[in-house]
Amino acid sequence: RKRDAALLLRQILDEKPDAQRVRLELASLLAQLGDLSSARRELRAVSAGPLAPEVRLLVERSAIALRSIKPFGASLQLGLASDSNINRATRSDTLGTVIGDFTLDEDARETSGTGLRVDGQVYTRLPLARHNLSVSAGTSANLYRDDQFNDVSVSLRAGPELALGARRLSLALTGARRWFGGDFLSDQAGVSADLLQPIGSRTQARLGLASTRLLRHRNSLEEGWNHGASLQLDRALAPTRAIGASLAVGRMAARDPAYSNWTRGLNLYGYQEVGPATLTLSLAASRLTADERLFLYPEKRRETLLRGQVGAVFRKASVAGFAPQLRLIVERNRSSVEVYDYKRRAVEIGVVRAF
Repeated sequence: RKRDAALLLRQILDEKPDAQRVRLELASLLAQLGDLSSARRELRAVSAGPLAPEVRLLVERSAIALRSIKPFGASLQLGLASDSNINRATRSDTLGTVIGDFTLDEDARETSGTGLRVDGQVYTRLPLARHNLSVSAGTSANLYRDDQFNDVSVSLRAGPELALGARRLSLALTGARRWFGGDFLSDQAGVSADLLQPIGSRTQARLGLASTRLLRHRNSLEEGWNHGASLQLDRALAPTRAIGASLAVGRMAARDPAYSNWTRGLNLYGYQEVGPATLTLSLAASRLTADERLFLYPEKRRETLLRGQVGAVFRKASVAGFAPQLRLIVERNRSSVEVYDYKRRAVEIGVVRAF
């Protein structure tokens, strides 16, 4: 009954956050349940507190090992979101072009709504000597009463997970398909690499590289190669507090230079446990610059996207191992092309695993 045990250990930590032995046992259980990222997070939290030398040695060995990996597993997250702009569209009713102003119909303008968000994943890990072969399939869906705004995608990922001392290198072939409004929108296929590197006992770095081929059903001029790189740092400041930052750069090389662009982004985030609640905060900014302008628009596309998110998980109200989650999201995208300029506010209520 590992899930029940993990829930009880988390309840103890809510009351006694400095109970390092309890946190270490929780990390072990999370690893056995297949949640390796959460297990590593708890080990960093353990290292942020006072430890006897023999216990610190055990933590370091556990961080390197994490061998008791669940071979099969699945996850599911559900939530309701009240969104002021479900289609991330402009509020303006006109669109400025080189030949005059066009009138936008209602479907092209900002639309509010309340919908259901579903995220699910199934995976398996097969042992290969000292390493693993990981295969996973996932789905993500935003569903609304007005089904023309439904956004559904499925993905598949398969590749080896290599243990290189304390490092972890994951290589994968990836594929995805997306539908919008019930119509087929796009396909993606590519490769990715992810390197996880511990830096001391309280910090980890993650380097990600990806290259995918994008096929568009509605507009072949948007098709092309999408390349991306990211660097992420996570550090535990205390057993109940951690911060992190990520940098990302992307290049979309589309068939039409007007759809080709560069993106750069920075995200700062952190969490703080307060009794039986976990508070989260993230602030993100990104910049997009297109290569050329579309012939209809007076300027090429240049955008700055700002996004803030505040969230809380309330474990005191957990039922059957799941706890309610509340998130508040604010977005502002400033664009040189009016149709891409928008504001968005959303309140999301859902359930997540309580441990």
